[in-house]
Amino acid sequence: VGPPRIGSSVAPLAIGAGMVLPALARAREEARRAVCKSNLAQIGKACVAYTVDHGDRMPASLADLVPQYLADGRVLVCPSDGGDIPHLRNGLPCSYRYVGNLPAREAAPNTMVAYSRGEHEDGRNVLFYDGHVSWMTETAFQAELARQRKELWEPLLKRGAKEINAARVKAFLEDEPYDETQEAKPGK
Repeated sequence: VGPPRIGSSVAPLAIGAGMVLPALARAREEARRAVCKSNLAQIGKACVAYTVDHGDRMPASLADLVPQYLADGRVLVCPSDGGDIPHLRNGLPCSYRYVGNLPAREAAPNTMVAYSRGEHEDGRNVLFYDGHVSWMTETAFQAELARQRKELWEPLLKRGAKEINAARVKAFLEDEPYDETQEAKPGK
C-alpha cells in the first residue's frame, strides 16, 4: 500500500467546505437580521416613551430620541448596512427609513413607521406604530407600503395635515433617503 495521495484527501475537504460555507453565510445573515429587528424594537420602545412625554406626538426625527430615549445611537445602524448610510440632523448615522411625526389620531396599530433599507436578503424588518417589529418579504412589504400610501398617506397629504413633513413622508413611501441635515434645527 503506499503513502496516501494528496489529491485524494483534498477533494473531500473541498466538498465539505463547499457545503459548510453557505450555511455559515446564512447563519451570519440571520444573526444580523435578528440584531436589526432588536434595533427597531428598541427604536419602537423609545418612540412610545417619546409620545407619552410629548402629548401623543411621534418624534419628528429619530435624532429626537438620542440620548434621552435611546442611550446608544449605534442602535440606529443595521449591521447588514454596508452602504452609504444617511445621517440624522444630529450627525448620527441611521440605516432606517422613518416616517416622522405621525398624528396619533391617524395611526392604526399596523401603520408602518420605520423599516430597514433593504440590505437583507429577501425582505425587511418593519416597525409598526404599536411598537411591534415584523419581518416582511420584499413583495409583502411593497404591497403593504402601497396600501398604506393609498389609504392613509395620500388622504393626509391631500388634506394638508400641517403636523407631518410631506417631503419626509414622500421619501418614506418611495423608499428613498431623506436628508434631514438640511432641515432647520428645532428651536431655531
